[in-house]
Amino acid sequence: RLGLARDADTETAQGMGGAMDVKFHRVERLTAGPLTLADFVAPEIPPPDLDSHEIVGLAGVDLFGNALAVWNENPGCVTIGVSGARPGGDGWRSMDVHWIRPWKIMIPIRIGSVEGLGLLDTGAQHTVLNTAFAARLGLTEASGRLVAGGEITGIDGRPMPMSVAEVDDVTVGEWRWDRRTLNVGDLPVFSRLGEPDTPMAIIGADWLGEQTFAIDYGAQAVWQRGSSSVRSAER
Repeated sequence: RLGLARDADTETAQGMGGAMDVKFHRVERLTAGPLTLADFVAPEIPPPDLDSHEIVGLAGVDLFGNALAVWNENPGCVTIGVSGARPGGDGWRSMDVHWIRPWKIMIPIRIGSVEGLGLLDTGAQHTVLNTAFAARLGLTEASGRLVAGGEITGIDGRPMPMSVAEVDDVTVGEWRWDRRTLNVGDLPVFSRLGEPDTPMAIIGADWLGEQTFAIDYGAQAVWQRGSSSVRSAER
C-alpha cells in the first residue's frame, strides 16, 4: 500500500523457526507515539495471526533507539523515557543481565534447583524451555509431565510443534511464582542463544504481560518492579 522502494531483491533473515528469504524496503519515516525512525530498511514478512487484531507490522528494538521503555506500568502500555534515568516510582531494582545485543537480552531464571538463562522477548507470545532445560527438570516424554501442546508459529510463518508442562518454584529476578505453565520445544532460535546443552528459555508475553519492567536500550540496563500478587496464583 505504501509503494515502498525495494532496497534489496532478496536477503536472508532469521526468525524463531530459522532462516527465511525476505524482501527489504527502504522507509523514509515511521512514527509511533513519541518515537520516530527515519531512513531505515525494513523486511517484508508474512506476519502471524493474533486473535485480538490483524497485524500490519511488528515493531523492532530499532524503533526504541537509546530510549528507556517502561512496559506495563499502565496496563497494555509502553511508556517512553530518557535513557540513563531511573524509572519513575518506587519498587524498582536493577537486574543482572547478559546484554549481548539490543534484541538479545538474557536474564537469569531458576526453576526448582535448576538455573538457566532466558531471552527477554516482548515479541514472543509464549514462554518456552529448550530441551536441555526441560531434561534437567525431568520434563521428558517418559516422565508423563509433558502433554502435547499443539504448535506455535514464528515470525517466519513456520509452525513448530510444542509440548506443555507445569513447573513449580520459579524465580526470574524479583519475580517469583509457586506454579507456572510453559512450553517445551526444540526451536532453531536456541542455537543462536547458546550451546545446545545450556539450559535456556524464551520468556514471552504470557509471563511478561502481567509484570512491570523497564529496558534502558541506551544504558543497556533492565529494571524490575516486584509484584506480591504473582506469588500465589497462575493468571
